[in-house]
Amino acid sequence: ESVARIQTVQGSTLAQRLLVEVDGLLAQRPVARKALELLKTWNGLLEAERAGACGYSAWLNCLCDRMVLQLIGEESSRFLLGKASFHPLDQHPSLCSRLFGSVVLACQQRDPLWLRPCQSWEQHLQLAFEAALQRLQRKLGPDPASWRWGRVHRLRLPHALGRLGPLFPSLGPYAVGGDAESPNQTGYASRDGLPADIHIGASWRFLCDTSDFGQSRTAHCPGQSGH
Repeated sequence: ESVARIQTVQGSTLAQRLLVEVDGLLAQRPVARKALELLKTWNGLLEAERAGACGYSAWLNCLCDRMVLQLIGEESSRFLLGKASFHPLDQHPSLCSRLFGSVVLACQQRDPLWLRPCQSWEQHLQLAFEAALQRLQRKLGPDPASWRWGRVHRLRLPHALGRLGPLFPSLGPYAVGGDAESPNQTGYASRDGLPADIHIGASWRFLCDTSDFGQSRTAHCPGQSGH
């Protein structure tokens, strides 16, 4: 039972590390003050109905965009940030979510190698916050209280033959919590500078009681061979 609870945890230690930087953010406009208050009072759980989870994820996404673009340039960063794909059938790869840990660690350490002359991590954190606000307002509306993580972080389950027509319908989209860094892993692609549909997750989970194998449990999503 304890292992089952661990596997469904939607919290993120990465979120806790980035939230340390919230107190350094400035909020001059009313919408910014409201969004900042949501971040300060957020419990760190990336539940689908949480506005704070939505604000945090967009802020992290924008910070990653800024730092990777500056570090390796626009052409190389297109593939890592989900703006281009290595495969024609996967238009929005989820590689960006694999970079979040490196960016937050560099921020924590105030690594100067990511910066240009006369820049600071504080400046990038602020600019990323403002960019996240603009993108979320365009996508989800002007009121931060109405933002929901599940409105952008959704799970679709396409059939393997779905491209052949309506005989093979997809399931979803479903509003789902978690992210790439939570035990309930649901890594996502990036689209238009914001988190988008889920691309990475545990398709098979298994709980094994070695003292009584009859009590073992398994879950396979979306099922064997698409059934």
